[in-house]
Amino acid sequence: MFMKKIYYYCFLFFGIMIFSVCATFEPEEFIPFATFENTLGGGGSDIGYDVVELDQGYLIVGAAGPECDIMDGVAVLLDKTTGQTIQFNSFGLSGEGNEDNLFDVEKISDNEFLAVGFSAPKAEIVPYDSSICRVYQPDYMPYDVNGDTLYPNPDGNIFFAAFDSTLSLLETYFIESSHPESKWDAAYSLSIREDKIYIAGAWHAYNGLLELDENFAIQDSIVLESIVGEYRDVDINRADGVITIVGFVRCIPPGVNCPENVIKMLHFTKQDGNNLIRRNYDPPAGIKETLGESINYAEDGGYLMVGSATDSQDQEHILMTKITEDGTELWTRVLDKKGRALDVNGIDGGYVLTGYIEDDLFIMKIDLNGEEIWTEQYDYRGLGNKQEGRSIIITDDGGFLIVGKSSNSDNTSSTIYVVKTDAHGKVQ
Repeated sequence: MFMKKIYYYCFLFFGIMIFSVCATFEPEEFIPFATFENTLGGGGSDIGYDVVELDQGYLIVGAAGPECDIMDGVAVLLDKTTGQTIQFNSFGLSGEGNEDNLFDVEKISDNEFLAVGFSAPKAEIVPYDSSICRVYQPDYMPYDVNGDTLYPNPDGNIFFAAFDSTLSLLETYFIESSHPESKWDAAYSLSIREDKIYIAGAWHAYNGLLELDENFAIQDSIVLESIVGEYRDVDINRADGVITIVGFVRCIPPGVNCPENVIKMLHFTKQDGNNLIRRNYDPPAGIKETLGESINYAEDGGYLMVGSATDSQDQEHILMTKITEDGTELWTRVLDKKGRALDVNGIDGGYVLTGYIEDDLFIMKIDLNGEEIWTEQYDYRGLGNKQEGRSIIITDDGGFLIVGKSSNSDNTSSTIYVVKTDAHGKVQ
C-alpha cells in the first residue's frame, strides 16, 4: 500500500455490547508508486527526467551512476500496475569517464524511441556548490555567479540514443561542439515532426534550437549569439507546425541584456514559417531572476510558461506567465510557495504542474486563469530529504504520473522517484 490509511478497529464483546474504538494514524512518510535506487552500484546518484506511457508500461529516461562518480544515460520500463522494473539499460554513450544524461524521449515508431541529452568529460565538470559532487542539473552554465568568467574548457556535447521497446540500444549519435571558445552544448527538449527532429537547449552556451534531418545532420538553427542562456522546452506538436520555446537569458554582465540588478530573465521564442518572435519578460517588482522551464499551448489560446522567480532575499518561488499567440504578456503570477515548477501539461479547463515546493515533490492543478484548484505534496524518505518532479503526464486511466528524483539531505545521492496518482492528485 502506498500510504497508511485511517483504520477503524471494532471489537465485539460476548455478542451483547459493541464497542467501536477508532484510532487515526498519520502517514510517517509517503511511499511512492515506484523507486529505482542504487543503480550501477554504489550509493547511487540517479534521476528521472522524462516519462512516456506505452501499452506495456511507463518508459523513463534519465541518468544514473555510483555516488559522486560518473553518470550514464539510462532508460527504465516500469509495470503499470505494480511500478516494478520490467527492463533497464544504461548507455555509456561517449566513452568511459564522461558524464552522460538523457533529458527527453519521443516515440518514433511502435518499436523505436529516441532520447536526447548531453555528454561532458568528467574532468570538465565544475561544481557550483561544495556539497554537490558534480553538476549534471540543467541549471549549470559555464559562467561564474557574476556572469563574467568562463570556466576553463567547459565541454558539453549533444548526443542521441535510439533504442527499441526492450531498451536495446540501436544507435547513438554525437554532435560535438565546434565553437573555438565556448563548447557548452546541451539538449534539454526534443520534438519530432514528420521527418524533422528539433532539439532545444544551449548551443555554444547560447540559447539554441537546432533542426535536424533523419540522419541527425543540422539543417537550420535559431541561436541568440548575443545572449547567453538556455532554451529549456520546445513545443511543435501542433498541426500548423508552429515552434514555440521557453527558457531564459542570462545577463552578462548584469544590466546589459536585462534590467539593472536582474541576473536571469524569462525568454520566449516563436517561429511560424519565416516569422520569428523573440521576447524577454521583465521580472515583477521585488524579483531579481526569472527562469522558464516548460511551455504548454493554452486551451483558450496563447501559451502558459512556468518556472521560477527569485526574490531579493534569494528565495525561489513558483512562476506562471500567460502570453498571447504573439508573445504579449497577459498576466504573471508569482506564488507564495517556495520552489520551482519544472513541467506543465494541459488538461480540460486548465493545467497540471509539477516540480518542488520546499523539499517536497508537488502536483498542482490550476484553471485557465492560473488560479490554484488544489495542490498535493509528497514527502519520501522522511525529514531532511529532497524530492522534485521533472515530468508529468496524463495517464490512460485519467490520473497522473510524475517522475523525478529523491535525494539525501546533502544532495550527494539520489534515486529515480515515480508517483502515480488519480485525477485528484491522490496516491492510488
